[in-house]
Amino acid sequence: MPTAAKLIASVLFAGLAYLLAGMFRQYLPPATQLGWFGPICTLIGLFCGWKIMGANAGQGMVIALNNGLRTAVSMVFLALVLFSLEEMYQVAIRKMYDGPLDAVLGAVNIGSGFALMLLQPDFLAVLILGGVFCGWLTERVARRWP
Repeated sequence: MPTAAKLIASVLFAGLAYLLAGMFRQYLPPATQLGWFGPICTLIGLFCGWKIMGANAGQGMVIALNNGLRTAVSMVFLALVLFSLEEMYQVAIRKMYDGPLDAVLGAVNIGSGFALMLLQPDFLAVLILGGVFCGWLTERVARRWP
C-alpha cells in the first residue's frame, strides 16, 4: 500500500544512493567506464527506501534512525553484490574462470575489493549520517501523514 512515508523514503534514499555513487567514482581508476552505474544505484536506493525504510516507518524515532542506517547499509550491500556479479560475468565471458566455483569465488573477490574501496572516512560519514537523516525525515513524514 503506497504511503507518504514510503514515497519520501524512496526519494530520499534514491538521492543518497546517487550521491554515494558519485563519491565512489573518485575511488575507481580513471579509465573505468561506469555506464549505467549512477542510475542503477539510484534505482537500488529507490527500491531499498520503499521496501525497508518506508515499510517500517511510524514505529518511533529511535527505531527510525536504526532503520535509516540499516536501509543505507543494505543499499550499499545490494549494490556491491549486483556490481560484483556483473563484473564476474564480464570476466566469465572472456573465459577467465576454469569452472563455476571459480566464478563464484571471483565474484566474492571482486566484491571484497569493491568493499575495501568503500572504507574511506568521507564515504562512511555520508553513508551513516545520510542514512540516519533520511530515517529521521521519513519518520517525521510518517507522523505527519499516517
